[in-house]
Amino acid sequence: MSNTKKTEKTDNFKQNVTKYFKGVRSEWGKIIWPERRHILFQSIVVIVVVFFFSVLVYAVDMAFCFVLHPNPKGICQCLHPNQPERCK
Repeated sequence: MSNTKKTEKTDNFKQNVTKYFKGVRSEWGKIIWPERRHILFQSIVVIVVVFFFSVLVYAVDMAFCFVLHPNPKGICQCLHPNQPERCK
């Protein structure tokens, strides 16, 4: 009796796994893949936007540095705050 239950569970498991992979294969065929030029364009846009915001954050950081630490040495003190000997 217990042997019958084991084979039923094994068969049921195999059927479920087979059914799952058939469903995956069916859904995989429904995917609409983007064109290569579209992916290239989106990648370039992402790189440009990241570069733009990096420059923007750097500019805002330098502006705050000049406002919060006004000194005659100018940008050197902002670039090397922990190394004043480099600004002589």
